Amino acid sequence: QDVERILVDCGVPEERAAAFREQCGEQFGGDVALHPENLIDSKRFEIKTEQATISVDPAYTYLVETRTIDGRKYLLIPVEAEVEVNGLPVGVAASAGDETSADAPAEEE
Repeated sequence: QDVERILVDCGVPEERAAAFREQCGEQFGGDVALHPENLIDSKRFEIKTEQATISVDPAYTYLVETRTIDGRKYLLIPVEAEVEVNGLPVGVAASAGDETSADAPAEEE
């Protein structure tokens, strides 16, 4: 029942969450406890959308944020070190609202 509630809280339709609960009951028995570490791979954290798949080291999942900006939903990951795309280093340009540019040193007071 807890897993069913979590699924509904995450946006799974109630009828699909109830079907999951029923199938678990049939498969494992009605009184069995399902532990999260048995349901997920804790050595991997992967985010999938229709457009992209992003893998994050599980030790750094706290860095991933969701935000709505100008009515659009975004996944955000702060960049504080070098960035690679397909093994090649790339620069991250600063936007107009940033205080400092990625290429320019911060101004001293």
